[in-house]
Amino acid sequence: MNLRIACVAVALLGVGTADGVVARDFEKDADALRRIHETLAPSVVQVRVALRRDSTSTTEIDVESEGSGLVVGADGLVMVPSSMADGDGAAAPRVTAVEVYVAGGARFEARWLGMAHGASVAFCKVDDPAFTGRPIEFATDDAIQVGDFVASVRLSGPSFRRAPFIDAFMVSGVLDDPKCGLTSFAASDYLGSCVATLDGRVVGIIGWMSLASSGAVRDPVTGAKQRDVFAAVHGEDPSGREIVIVPARVVREAIEVGPTPQVEPQVAPFLGMDVQELPRELAAWFDLQPDRSASRVSRVWPDTPAAAAGFAVGDLVVGVDGESFTVSRGDDGVRLPAYLRSKRPGDTVTFDVVRGDRRLTLTATLGSAPMPIDDAPRATCDAFGVHARDLVFGDRADCGLPQSTTGARMTAVSRSGHLGSAGLFVGDIVLRVDDRPVADARSLCDALSTAADARAERVALFVQRGRRTLFVHARPEWDRQDEEPRRDH
Repeated sequence: MNLRIACVAVALLGVGTADGVVARDFEKDADALRRIHETLAPSVVQVRVALRRDSTSTTEIDVESEGSGLVVGADGLVMVPSSMADGDGAAAPRVTAVEVYVAGGARFEARWLGMAHGASVAFCKVDDPAFTGRPIEFATDDAIQVGDFVASVRLSGPSFRRAPFIDAFMVSGVLDDPKCGLTSFAASDYLGSCVATLDGRVVGIIGWMSLASSGAVRDPVTGAKQRDVFAAVHGEDPSGREIVIVPARVVREAIEVGPTPQVEPQVAPFLGMDVQELPRELAAWFDLQPDRSASRVSRVWPDTPAAAAGFAVGDLVVGVDGESFTVSRGDDGVRLPAYLRSKRPGDTVTFDVVRGDRRLTLTATLGSAPMPIDDAPRATCDAFGVHARDLVFGDRADCGLPQSTTGARMTAVSRSGHLGSAGLFVGDIVLRVDDRPVADARSLCDALSTAADARAERVALFVQRGRRTLFVHARPEWDRQDEEPRRDH
């Protein structure tokens, strides 16, 4: 950091001309930087976003990102780079938690609202009345020129959470369409930080410009796909991105429009069984006609429409709603799950089934898909070094538990924490704490926090692990520091 400051000081000391070096008034520049820091510090925050990758299994993948944020509304509205919740395709994430830190280290929970159309920024909102962030004021005159010195103020990383820090750099270039400044100074952790000229004008924020790709990004909350406002600009940058100063006028427009409205999610239908699509070669093993295919039932979940319809493991589904599954040249079999996704909860579907040497017709009324793992509420107890989430349908089914069972499943456990050293593992389902039933992840963490506040000498958990139950008995050593929780991958 000292080297960076020294470089900035040298840059500000003088500007080369044909007649030599013209000395800058460094004391005047230093005073300007101090005023900028004092003015913008209350508007600068750090934002941490927790993401959960889509998964069809019980394996959970947590992704976390953090970066600079700016308070842009008196109601606790905070603006961050949209890249903090980037994702596409099957690996697209969902925002499960947002935390906002202000100078001094105070933490506030926030809600992710979504991305602003075309501006490469997104918004979250702090509802806590104790939030002290002050809205930033963007200049109406955001003009900058090559050679202008500007400053960026930000909070970044745990080492700098106590106070914002300021860096100064020079505008390296200006594009005419779209109108924005370029700089080679800022690193990726500067994204989202404000940019001010030495006369105090906040002329924009630091962001990415997509030079090589014009692909859309899907918002993890609203579901909308959006393109970068700079995606139409083409260049030869091999990385496909370049650091830019997004002008204040673009940022103001994004704030006025706000996040893209959330797309109403479609309720997925649910049958409640797993199938294996049989390719042409395997279908022949079951004496099916050469042009026929089938889906083999590999698992039937209890208390589901499939179970109520009478499906059994080993059944071959050879047709649905009167249509047989056929294959043609280049076709490798049916896609029963795709057909079911075209239906809606409450629809009735008729299946043509082969069971041994018998032909059956089974009818099922599709239900609504249960809550996915990604949407399960979560909670944390730092004192015991554990993270947990509410139970979902698959948790109970995997362990043979009734769907009315309550509890919390461990998603992260500190290796050296009080419960981790006592034998609690990721994936364990905690059913009771000290003989008190656990309703969900929050009630579990509340019970553990109460025990921590009381410096309890012992804590006993009744745990479901797979198909068996056991007790985990911990004797906390309260003077020992725990390491960060180990997450499952």
